[in-house]
Amino acid sequence: MYGGEVRFFQWDGTTLRSYVLTPFSKTFISSDNFIKPPGYQYFGGLIWNGGNGGRKDTTGGAVVNGSAGGGCFPFLIPASSMSATTAITVAAGGIGSSVLGDGTLGGASSIGTHIVMAQSINITAGSGITVAATSSAAASSVGFEGGQVNTAGATIAKIVWGGGAGSHNANPNASSCIYGGAGSGAVDGSGTIRAPGTSLHGGNGGTAGDAVSGGNGTAPGGAGGPTRTGAKAGDGARGEVRIWGVV
Repeated sequence: MYGGEVRFFQWDGTTLRSYVLTPFSKTFISSDNFIKPPGYQYFGGLIWNGGNGGRKDTTGGAVVNGSAGGGCFPFLIPASSMSATTAITVAAGGIGSSVLGDGTLGGASSIGTHIVMAQSINITAGSGITVAATSSAAASSVGFEGGQVNTAGATIAKIVWGGGAGSHNANPNASSCIYGGAGSGAVDGSGTIRAPGTSLHGGNGGTAGDAVSGGNGTAPGGAGGPTRTGAKAGDGARGEVRIWGVV
């Protein structure tokens, strides 16, 4: 049994049976094993991969791009296909750069072989699916079920499931999201700081820094903020796996 679960137990003198009255809900913020409780038809939930680390760029008056957030994927897995024990991997966030260049990509979260949520542009079928969340350590890609991105400085629509794009030269606004991790802000050569994106159910993007370090993204999946001459760009936030039972 996991937290929040309520069961009715019945003993007939020979066999003990249990029936789910209130399903459980479990949040994994670090890697662990999921032990399958009995009495469910499906396990549903949400899975985030890690947000990308921020960029550091001290070259002249160019805009230092924000980074992309981690995506979110909603899942529904038949209980009959789940093993008694399933490995849960919660992604680490990407590391912000302390030298000239991009930070590292956020890591992959997974539920056994059923779902792999990665910073990848590849979608593959088989025993599971690798979902494209975002493909760039900088700003360009939004990924899975992305919706419409900011153009010409105007916010057209929030990204639904995909990770938000960071602010950059063509898109002055970082993308905000409904479920995915939001993109981080940017900083230009004059020191102007552009606001990071926000997310309703995921993590927010980190704040850009001019002569100070970039801010870290918030969990799950927020992107790390860039810096121009600060010591270090911000780190992307870890991913997350939320699982609940469906009777």
